[in-house]
Amino acid sequence: MITQYNLDNVKLGVCEVEFNGVHMGHTMGGVTLRIGTLAAEKKVDRYGDQVVGYHDMGTTCEVVLNLAEETIANIEKYFPNSTRVGDIVYFGGTVGDELVGYPLVLDPTDGGDPVVIYKAVPNPGETVEVPYTVGDQRTWSVTFKAVPDDNRPDGRNMFHIGGEASYSSHSSSSSTSSSSSSSSSSSSS
Repeated sequence: MITQYNLDNVKLGVCEVEFNGVHMGHTMGGVTLRIGTLAAEKKVDRYGDQVVGYHDMGTTCEVVLNLAEETIANIEKYFPNSTRVGDIVYFGGTVGDELVGYPLVLDPTDGGDPVVIYKAVPNPGETVEVPYTVGDQRTWSVTFKAVPDDNRPDGRNMFHIGGEASYSSHSSSSSTSSSSSSSSSSSSS
């Protein structure tokens, strides 16, 4: 077997972040993308507690941003259940309100492949810790979690990696042509 290495494929650097069409500003401590597969374990009596197989139960995707720019406008974006009036962000909404997701785009500054999440909800069930300490820069660690977008085809309704960094170029009306080109390229690999 011949192994081919290509150092051009080794990526380094930060990314620009856009949420709901608005740039999120500087980060400090980076941006972390986590993609996971939910799985149900299959077991049989003969093998006791040993897993004999797995079944796909869905995909998870979350992004942790360590945001350095502390503004009232940004703080409002971090909490979907907050309300902004002038230069004040209020908390304490109605229990049971839906937490709505909006597009989140990670665009690497080194020319790497962008990540476009169609519907990302900021901080669902998460706690945001903000350090107020002497000599340390204050950052807001915000977690965005992807949820499916029912306006997109199955198997392509949460996020994509590659292509254009703009969410608008992947809107529902153009997703059919994007989907068909993606399926032909994935079947040829």
